[in-house]
Amino acid sequence: MDLKKLEDLLENSWTKETSADPQNWNIFNPAWGQCAITALIVQDFMGGELLRTVIPRKKENISHYWNLLPEGREVDFTSKQFSSDVIIKDGEERDRHYVLSYPTTRKRYVLLRLAVENRIRKNPLFSDDIFKTCFETALDSECQKMKFSCLVFYKNNLILRTYNKTIEPLKELCQPECIRLKITSRTESMIGACGHAEEWALWEAVDKKIPLNDCSFYIAGFNGKDNTPWIKSAEEHTCLRCSVQMYMAKVGKIYVPVNDDWGSLTPENAIKTSIAYAMKEKKIE
Repeated sequence: MDLKKLEDLLENSWTKETSADPQNWNIFNPAWGQCAITALIVQDFMGGELLRTVIPRKKENISHYWNLLPEGREVDFTSKQFSSDVIIKDGEERDRHYVLSYPTTRKRYVLLRLAVENRIRKNPLFSDDIFKTCFETALDSECQKMKFSCLVFYKNNLILRTYNKTIEPLKELCQPECIRLKITSRTESMIGACGHAEEWALWEAVDKKIPLNDCSFYIAGFNGKDNTPWIKSAEEHTCLRCSVQMYMAKVGKIYVPVNDDWGSLTPENAIKTSIAYAMKEKKIE
């Protein structure tokens, strides 16, 4: 991603809803309150570290974030929100998981990240509430390869939100580097430290005694490195491990993002489409 292009994409995507201070945001100062989530997205595309400082103000001090790029250059796309006499310095590194631990920051990050993605490749899914919730849920995953989430709807009501996460006795398989980074995607699915989002959803539903045949599973994936949404080009499920379990549990419907909408599958079709990936007859695009 060209740095200037990324700056333009972000500036054109800032809104009142993505600002940390929507009451004082306006179109004449669109960078107002956008620093933390902007820095996160610059990090998504460019790598590097997040920097934070506190800017003294008469009424209330302001926390401010910007970026330190891998080559050592500092970039601050939101410094323009302040007057010219404000000096930004003494930045300390911050971990992105800490920044995203704040619920309101996370929601704003999802809105801005998908707005930027929509300007790169226009897609109605990026404005879809279910897809936004999938993205927000997947952010809890620490998977280095792919972050997946699964939303379970029972009679059209959202009842469960799960994501792929480490199974404690297998944690050594992802320390310090996930073993699956060296394995062809969707093959050898039993090797890895993560319990898949669908698996966690199934067992939570069982524990809650929810009739699975009346449930719909919405499953979405995001690149573990830069959070880019993974949109399929065909109605298919690609994990044989999970599709077999959903089939045996007799879940109602399975939904996956396909092109510009949610595509639906029966558990039987999920198995049939995932076999080709397990057998290495097809590869992830």
